[in-house]
Amino acid sequence: MLKISVGGRIIEFEMHPYCGPNILNKRGEPSEKQPMDFLKAASLWAQQGKRMEDGLCRWDHEPKPIKRHLWGNNWEIVGWEPVERGS
Repeated sequence: MLKISVGGRIIEFEMHPYCGPNILNKRGEPSEKQPMDFLKAASLWAQQGKRMEDGLCRWDHEPKPIKRHLWGNNWEIVGWEPVERGS
């Protein structure tokens, strides 16, 4: 059983080898509700090396590009904003 913080809320889940992340209910059984923000956070956590910190899964938001307008509907990526820590 693992714990991850998503949107200021601690969620207990398991990382199933075939089904992926599943939220657990109070009895430790897979819940039917799988919010999209939890799935995104658990996916980023797995892609970033399954880091753990203080008993919680440590994940970071994806970096956002800094764009410069060229002309019309054309943009150029000139850099990246600092990575924001997941919560």
